[in-house]
Amino acid sequence: MRAAGAIFYGEKSGLAVPRSETTGTNDQLLDVDQAAERLGVTRDWLRRRRELPFIVRLSQGVVRYSSRGLERYLAARTGGR
Repeated sequence: MRAAGAIFYGEKSGLAVPRSETTGTNDQLLDVDQAAERLGVTRDWLRRRRELPFIVRLSQGVVRYSSRGLERYLAARTGGR
């Protein structure tokens, strides 16, 4: 059994990719442009929201956004639509 929050390395990108405990599938890490586009907000808006639950901090100043976490966040905000 893997520890919660375990990090695995993506084969193509070389970026750390969190692996889901339940499905074993990789989560895609999005950059600020990709995440902002999915949310329909600006890059600046997204960068100012440090409390969002789908932020993945790889190192100081290097931030990515969990696609699975972002989808869960949107589903919770929109009632799963």
